[in-house]
This record gives sequence, structure tokens and C-alpha cells, in this order.
Amino acid sequence: MVTALSVSNNFIKRAESDNEKITPMKLQKLLYFLYARMLFKYDLKLFDETFETWKYGPVIPEVYYYFARYNNKPIGDYYYGSGGKAYFTRSESNIFEDAFEEIWNEFKSKSGWDLSDLTHGLGAIKDTAWTKARDLKNPHLKDEDIKIDGGGFFEKE
Repeated sequence: MVTALSVSNNFIKRAESDNEKITPMKLQKLLYFLYARMLFKYDLKLFDETFETWKYGPVIPEVYYYFARYNNKPIGDYYYGSGGKAYFTRSESNIFEDAFEEIWNEFKSKSGWDLSDLTHGLGAIKDTAWTKARDLKNPHLKDEDIKIDGGGFFEKE
């Protein structure tokens, strides 16, 4: 089963192999952009967890609490599930891998703060899923709004 924590491990592993730093904030935003891209491009929910409307953008609480010990420092370890095993996300088709590569290549060099700004409507999209949820005082972002973000953060298709 795909979870936000298993997808997190994919990002941490890729950051490690590309010698990039990935903080908890950057990880949250990369998860968000990948989730949004999967909804937009393939009409697929990547995982069942719901993004919450937190101060610095969309957050999956389970991921936040697991990696909170790193604060604003680079994450130095994987999520370990039952039996002390690190779980990663893989797919039978190339859909996940293609979307993952697209997100990684687009955003890997940006900081968590830069990515937070994008979710706050300070980039190409002004009315993001996060700003809509915040303005309506909704604690969770809606998938239909996230799906729109999944196309808006990129050049024309």
C-alpha cells in the first residue's frame, strides 16, 4: 500500500543519491506537488492521507510528526515501519516514476520556503488549494482544488 511516509522515503533516497538536502518542510511540499500532479495528470490519488491547512502550507500530519525531530535541518534517515523496515513506493506501471521524476526535476533545487511560497499563491497560481482552504477556514485541502494546482505549477501541457 502506498502511504505518504513510503513516498517520503523515495524523496529522501533520491535527495541522498543526488546530494541534495531535504528538510521536513521541503519534503511536505514535494509530497504535495507529487500528489497534485498525480491527480491532475492521471486522475489518481497517490495515497489516502489528507493534506491539512497549516501555517506554512499543506501538511500530512503523520509525515510531520515522524520527521519533526529534524526541525529545519536536512533529514538524515528513512521512515521505518513495522519490523524496522524502510518502505518505498513502487508501481507496476511507470506512472508513479514518471510523475516522481517530473516533480523532482522541477523542484529539487528549491528550498522548503520557496515551495511554501508557491503553495501560498506567491507563484504562477494565486488561488491555490491552500489559499482556498485557509480563506474558507477549512482544516483540510480539497482534492478537486489540489488537482487544479497539479496543472498550474507547470508550463502549459
